[in-house]
Amino acid sequence: MVDPMVDAEMYLSVGKIAKAIDVLQEERFAKPRDIACRVRLMQVLLEEKQTNDLMAILNEIESIGDQESINIGKGMKDLILRSPLSR
Repeated sequence: MVDPMVDAEMYLSVGKIAKAIDVLQEERFAKPRDIACRVRLMQVLLEEKQTNDLMAILNEIESIGDQESINIGKGMKDLILRSPLSR
């Protein structure tokens, strides 16, 4: 069995960012309650300044109800709001 999180990290380690994002997005839609892939996806998207999907992913995390992950997501949201890119 292949672990999509391991695959995504492998792609990230060799600079294949788009492929890593694809793997994490696939996992996001395949497993609606997988918080770890959502948090990692948010981190990668934020690092790549691809902020369009971040609020939707944060809403998904909030609906699952994992408070630690919600706090991480809200921290990323705050970074986006303070970023010059959001102005």
